[in-house]
Amino acid sequence: NFDAMAKKTVLKMLLSKYGILSVDMQLQQAITVDQAIISEDGEAVVTDYIDNPEQPLLAEAEPTIDDLRELLELKRDSLSVVELKDAARILHPDKPETVSFKKLQTLLKSK
Repeated sequence: NFDAMAKKTVLKMLLSKYGILSVDMQLQQAITVDQAIISEDGEAVVTDYIDNPEQPLLAEAEPTIDDLRELLELKRDSLSVVELKDAARILHPDKPETVSFKKLQTLLKSK
């Protein structure tokens, strides 16, 4: 059935380019902006938390390895063994996983 397969191919290509394939990023963004007033400032999305004005903006700077190590020391007692191992892997002195810094920061701030 050539027509059906052609439609399927076009739909699949469009979804892979423009569609949402992962809910992880959406869920993380939804949790971040929960109860926030969202406005656009040029190209950046600005969030304002009326009930807690000290919450960081979405366009927050990337955490540094030193910041994360300090935060880890403060929260060490509240982390599980698995979380500590993950943190040690991410903050490894020889090969730090910089792509996971934000994820670790979110975990540490939630504890």
